[in-house]
Amino acid sequence: MADGSADGSKVASTRNHSLFISHKLKDGLIAKELSRIFEEETLNVNCFISERIQAALDWQNEISRALIQSKALVLLFLDEDEDWGWCLYETGFFAGLCQTTDSSENKRKIISILHTESSPPHPIANLKPVLIDLENVTEWLQDLYQDANEPPTTSRRIPDVGLQIHRALQAKRTNLFQAKKLRIDIPDKSEATLDNLSPNAQVTGSKDLMQSIFGITDDAITWENLANWAELNPNSKDANAITLREISRALYHLSNHNAIQPLQGVLFIGNGPKRLRPVLYRVDEIQELQGRRIEKLYAELLTVEDVGGQLQNLDKHLRSLLAGIRLSVRIRWEVIRPFANPGDIDLLSRNPYRLRLDLQTCLNNIFSEAELHSTYNKIDLIASFDSQERGEMAQIVDEFDLAYVMLWSSIGFENLDSTFGEVSRSPMAEEEIKKCKGALKMLEDLNGRILRKAWIRAGALVEKELNETIATSS
Repeated sequence: MADGSADGSKVASTRNHSLFISHKLKDGLIAKELSRIFEEETLNVNCFISERIQAALDWQNEISRALIQSKALVLLFLDEDEDWGWCLYETGFFAGLCQTTDSSENKRKIISILHTESSPPHPIANLKPVLIDLENVTEWLQDLYQDANEPPTTSRRIPDVGLQIHRALQAKRTNLFQAKKLRIDIPDKSEATLDNLSPNAQVTGSKDLMQSIFGITDDAITWENLANWAELNPNSKDANAITLREISRALYHLSNHNAIQPLQGVLFIGNGPKRLRPVLYRVDEIQELQGRRIEKLYAELLTVEDVGGQLQNLDKHLRSLLAGIRLSVRIRWEVIRPFANPGDIDLLSRNPYRLRLDLQTCLNNIFSEAELHSTYNKIDLIASFDSQERGEMAQIVDEFDLAYVMLWSSIGFENLDSTFGEVSRSPMAEEEIKKCKGALKMLEDLNGRILRKAWIRAGALVEKELNETIATSS
């Protein structure tokens, strides 16, 4: 332990040689162990790791301050397949400090630590790495202890410290699961629309993933060609087209700095039954000057195997009817029962922010699922009824749309394409409360009419299917 000089007397600890340990989140335990070893075994070495930043502090400012104060940056480059963007930003920032602030007597150092079978990241490939074997680790420690002016009492423990660090770096980590990712590159976000990304947008992924989803041998496909891919499989084309549109809308809203909700749709492999749920993992915006300012988007989607999603192989009329029933049931129990009583609205409006937020959340959840997860379609819903009932159903659907618009308007959302923004905290005006009560009353009446009719019609269609199946088998 670092507790004294060669003759047994105490040596003061200065801790003035700071190491900035740059690492991925999953290597945080290794970084903490290295920090512990250095702080127990040295007198002058101090380690900075991001896990020690207090929650109340500005995280990025603290990172910058620590980089400026550090004598060396240690990059734990332990997995070449990871995204090292942020760590390489830290390394680049530190490299800039090396060039602009160092004197010939006080040189900062960048050390990349990696497994013997790996190669250093390209931006620092010209620097000699520390390979994870005992000889290389010990050699690095000798240089470090000299730079830090460690006294003989700690320097003579370098072999033992080397063993500890070698053990920490060799800690066995087995990857048990990793979701596969697709990347979407949009070369100019101004070309994107609400329902369709730029035709020049490109989707890339590993060759096995691209082969599995899109049936191609390349590792890339344009967004324009994805429409052709969706048309190849009649049983899943509608569901896949809806999910592609949902991804387009999410990226369009993000590119305009609007809030979104998690993706709801799934991508079917062929005609199913295998399906993948895309999860929007990361979206970056990059500005470039090419004669004019161009803003690019880079998005990453995790593709997770899913067992839910839209119903398959159903007649589109029955599918929309069942989706309409589910939509109506959710409205009944999640909107009408908690909110439709006029007395409840009077009470709830005393906390206008909570009322607006709860209604916004319920409506967005219900109708996003109906559109993107259940393939609800108003035209197919109306067409699922006999000809003599279609006129009445069309009228109910039109009145329902009016009530829906009125309800959103009562909580401050006039544009139904942007219902995920912040709700107002201001008190509700009498006119808004009156409009909210009226919209909820309309929804309650229409909801009851839809459920009664749809339930009977769905039973008739299912009975027809059962009779046809029995007739075919007998």
